[in-house]
Amino acid sequence: MKFIIVAHPRSGTHLLGTLLNSHPELKCYDELCIPQRPAKILPYKKIRKPQELQDGEGFIEMYRHIIKQGEVVEGFKIIHLTRDLRENAISYCMLRGREKLDKSYFFRSHHFCGEEPNIKEQKIDERSIERAIKTIKRRRKKAMSYIDCPVLEVNYEDLCQNKSLSSFSKEKARSICKFLEVEPMELTTPLIKSRKSVS
Repeated sequence: MKFIIVAHPRSGTHLLGTLLNSHPELKCYDELCIPQRPAKILPYKKIRKPQELQDGEGFIEMYRHIIKQGEVVEGFKIIHLTRDLRENAISYCMLRGREKLDKSYFFRSHHFCGEEPNIKEQKIDERSIERAIKTIKRRRKKAMSYIDCPVLEVNYEDLCQNKSLSSFSKEKARSICKFLEVEPMELTTPLIKSRKSVS
């Protein structure tokens, strides 16, 4: 069955895509509406129409693209990927470079790559976070209103239960495989988890 991962930016779409790509019967591509990225995590497939994809293939579609198109491609199952609103908003603000000081919020992140963590502190403007939360909620509601097909809800935090991010719960993997009508199996990813906290 063909599928689309629907989400807001910074919700873990590439993480979920790599997990799906570990299944021999599935292939998840990056967003079809953007040009190929130089340093890509997921493969990019240039096609004229999403309908050209085969069973077991899918791609990523952000809320804003669905809203702009005013519809969702028929014949696809939807994996709706969500993330804690505040965490999503903070990550989104970081992506957009909104780092002006307003209140004492620090965003600390480090990656475990066999070396000492490289810690960086960046203050987040609380008003920017609140605006981002409102934007995410508005886009989510609007985009999902266009969807009238089978939907599986998946939460980013469920994907990150395993600290090494080498795999995630068998129960969640089984539910995704069942939804996409492929043989249930463990799903793994080469990505390393980025630990983040707000203090």
